[in-house]
Amino acid sequence: MSTINEILNTLPVGYYLGHRFEIALERTDKSYIDYETNTIRISEDELKRQLKLIEDVDKESALRTAFYHLLSHVMLTPENTFT
Repeated sequence: MSTINEILNTLPVGYYLGHRFEIALERTDKSYIDYETNTIRISEDELKRQLKLIEDVDKESALRTAFYHLLSHVMLTPENTFT
């Protein structure tokens, strides 16, 4: 998972949100912003499910696409309405 964390940490999330957030990849069933700790928590389980669907694609591009998809949910979807 070190490659995944390295890619995740290169995403300019703070730029888009206008605020610095820590980003954590976690064994959870959903991705969300934890406002108490200022942390965006990305679902490792959901990321793995998405990556299983992708074949014959550059792994880094696939990871970036999946991260941006999950981060979009975190930033744009009301809390607790998505997985």
